[in-house]
Amino acid sequence: MKLAQNISPSLVNNIKTCSLRWCYSQLRVPKIPVYVKEADFGISGHSAIKKYFESISNKPTEKEIRQTAENAFGVVTSMKTKLRRSIDNFVNFEISRLRTWQIYKPKLVEAHLKNTPEEIYRKVNFMPPVGFKSIVDFYGSGILIDWKFGEVDHITDLFQFQLGFMTMQLEWSGNPVNKAYLVSLVSGQILEQPQTTESWVIYNIKNILGQIESNDFRPNKCGLCNYCEYKLRCDLQCQYLCMNG
Repeated sequence: MKLAQNISPSLVNNIKTCSLRWCYSQLRVPKIPVYVKEADFGISGHSAIKKYFESISNKPTEKEIRQTAENAFGVVTSMKTKLRRSIDNFVNFEISRLRTWQIYKPKLVEAHLKNTPEEIYRKVNFMPPVGFKSIVDFYGSGILIDWKFGEVDHITDLFQFQLGFMTMQLEWSGNPVNKAYLVSLVSGQILEQPQTTESWVIYNIKNILGQIESNDFRPNKCGLCNYCEYKLRCDLQCQYLCMNG
């Protein structure tokens, strides 16, 4: 299969979670729409954080932080219990930053970063078939933060790759990253990125490209199958293979 989109953390996550589902999506296989409230909650939450930083002043008071957060998160209408916990944890995190950081407002919020294949080649002597892209949730004072709206209690390999990928792009664009954190707003967990090298990130990208080029797409039966828009097709295909194998 020929890759028709830029390489991003979400692309790698989708392929590693279930490469067959990703393949179906690229081939535009007919699907059954599935509403996933957790996904909707995450999208709305990221929009709320962007609105918050657009509205907050450069040197806010703790009261302003609380009020601005309440107003910004008003766009989120689902999962009320998780929403309340997310707002409280976000406010506590931001008040802590206010007390300890010299510059409160971040340099980048929900920022789109892109690199062409030619730029990538100049950086790491590797020419991918497409470019790189990512969305950086928060960057300021040398700190990268990736907000999560799900229950997260440890850094998985996929999360490590995501933070490493964004760190690499930020540093290529002249924004040094001293530390990177994954912050779960639902649980309040603040997890620091383990040491991640640029070569490790590129190694994982090469592996994904090799999988795509070899058309190695397989189903990954897991708890997420019930939320997949291709579940019926996948079940029928697996049944057919069992009956005719």
